Amino acid sequence: MTTLPFKQLWRSIALSNFTDGSQKVFLPFVALSLAISPSDVAYVFTFLTLGWPLFGLLSGVIVDRLQMSSMPFWCHFVRSLLFVYLALVAHYGQIGLYHLYFAAFIFGLFDVLFEVSLPKLVLELTTDENRVRSNTRLAVTHTICSEFLGPVLGSTLSLFNPVLGLSVIALFYTASAGMLKFLLIGQPRTAHEHRPRQPILSSLIEPVIWLLGNRVLIMLALVGFAMSLSWGAWLSLEPYYLIEVSPQTLTKVEFGFMMAVLAGGAVCAALLFERIQINKNNLPLLFVDATGIIALLLASSFTKNPFFVGTALFLTGIGATIWSSIVITMRQELVPRHLLGGVNGFFRVIVYGGLPAGSFIGGMLADRLSIPSSYIAIAAISAVLSPFILFAHWQRRKQACEVTLFQQEACRKNGSFH
Repeated sequence: MTTLPFKQLWRSIALSNFTDGSQKVFLPFVALSLAISPSDVAYVFTFLTLGWPLFGLLSGVIVDRLQMSSMPFWCHFVRSLLFVYLALVAHYGQIGLYHLYFAAFIFGLFDVLFEVSLPKLVLELTTDENRVRSNTRLAVTHTICSEFLGPVLGSTLSLFNPVLGLSVIALFYTASAGMLKFLLIGQPRTAHEHRPRQPILSSLIEPVIWLLGNRVLIMLALVGFAMSLSWGAWLSLEPYYLIEVSPQTLTKVEFGFMMAVLAGGAVCAALLFERIQINKNNLPLLFVDATGIIALLLASSFTKNPFFVGTALFLTGIGATIWSSIVITMRQELVPRHLLGGVNGFFRVIVYGGLPAGSFIGGMLADRLSIPSSYIAIAAISAVLSPFILFAHWQRRKQACEVTLFQQEACRKNGSFH
């Protein structure tokens, strides 16, 4: 059963995901009007995601040390101010690529803080019984709002004056921040675990050592890096490829609607998971996500046909839901509470580090070779790292067997095992 506080959080996250999807498409479309090469557009996505490799680990430590439930609110508030700044610059006719890059970079830093602090808030508002389902609902909501509804709005807003689009996005982030503030006012303070305050260097090192020592999560982090590398390259180059490269395949609005197929896959996965309890230990299911991303790159490298690209997007949407449901729940259960922010931060440093790397490498290759060649090169890297899922699965089963043997031995010593 879903609690009322979680439902309130869910609504706020849905609105912020919707706004994320809008700006993720709208900013590159603004860059299209200023760009002279594929890399000019791709680098917007690079700056949007550069915060993860630069700030991900430190942000986790900050979240663990401050233990601020209001952190997601402040992140939304700052992000709304950034779009107010861009709207003012556009209003006075001074907007350029460097304004977009600057705002995207600062936005990315606070996006990191938001994403790292959110799992702790979800953990406080859910129980062991409904946590997997709650994480699944958040994952599906993210895909529907960020990958379908948001891009449709973003592509539609791109048809009008940039000032209007930037102002609407700023307004939505402000509304989401207000919903979070209202939730936190009515939510009783959680008693935090009191631990001796460590030096900042020790606080940075401890989650790194913990994650590197956990063979299951570190393997999954490497697979996640490969998938993010592929997604970063595709998402940063595909709008330019389909809209600007002759012959034009889609309009801006049509591209936004094409992203609906990704959300369609997520909805199908969600409907299935509402009826069956997904086994969080069945890690080979993660191959759906890895295969979908690789198929998306290969399909896009050989054809611009929306049907074939959409089929791969549908598979990717299913895989994204499976990945989030399994991996997020596993981190919440395996990582000690006092290290959750730091480990989440370092995990995402690895995984989301693939986003700026993919967009940057893809942009450079596209300038020198071609966009299809860039897709093939990135797909090859993902194919090499994807089998690490099997190593993680084997290690997880090994850990489960060790726990079972330990329990059996304890029962024998207590004389209660028959």
